[in-house]
Amino acid sequence: MLKQKIRHGDPTLGLFVRTPALQVIETLGNCGLDFLALDAEHAVFSLSDLDRCMLAARSVDIPVLVRLVEATPAAVLQVLDMGAAGIIVPHVGSANAARAAINACRYQGGARGFSGQHRAAGYGSTSMKEYCEASDESIIVIAQIEDADGNANVAQIAAVDELDAIFIGRADLSISLGCMSIDDDTVVAATENILAVSRANNMSCGIFIPSPDSLDSFRDQGANLFIIGTDQSLLVNAASSIVADFRESTENPA
Repeated sequence: MLKQKIRHGDPTLGLFVRTPALQVIETLGNCGLDFLALDAEHAVFSLSDLDRCMLAARSVDIPVLVRLVEATPAAVLQVLDMGAAGIIVPHVGSANAARAAINACRYQGGARGFSGQHRAAGYGSTSMKEYCEASDESIIVIAQIEDADGNANVAQIAAVDELDAIFIGRADLSISLGCMSIDDDTVVAATENILAVSRANNMSCGIFIPSPDSLDSFRDQGANLFIIGTDQSLLVNAASSIVADFRESTENPA
């Protein structure tokens, strides 16, 4: 189960998907990834798009996380009822914000509204008790730290037991810290701080990297949850490589 893998600190690999097309999900779902993350924060996913993509994910048996614009109870309920394995919550700046997201995901001890007539509950084929218990045990909640407040409060956030992982968003973190590069010394120090605090609290920690080049470095610092690239970056990089090879071959024939 994905939740157990993340919580145990096992190396876990995902990809951001920013193209709202079920064929993209079907294609990537057969590539051996641990999960796909639908980026509903920065891409144009309607509710219908999310629903179709999650149905496609079920057809190839790959878990789907959804990065929401914000983790309102209504938004959380909708994607979980569709069958999302969990949520990535952007801009978590405090332990209370993390707890609020967890509360929106849970039935018992939480505030998630119940219906058994949806995909995640088998459209009524599962009893209320069975589904509520299974959902509460399996839903994944990941808090994305990408602001100065989140960096300052990371110890309190990492101490929230029900949280499954922290995820570092270095781009927004850079801007929040007054920097224009993820390689700025201030951002590097903040990233190292989040990783160190996560380790100290036995909290899984993830990070987005555009390519595998820095994978070993972050693994050495304790990161275990990786989103490496996006569907769009894979397409751009592959097409650019083909064009470069073609131009070189045709402009400099052997």
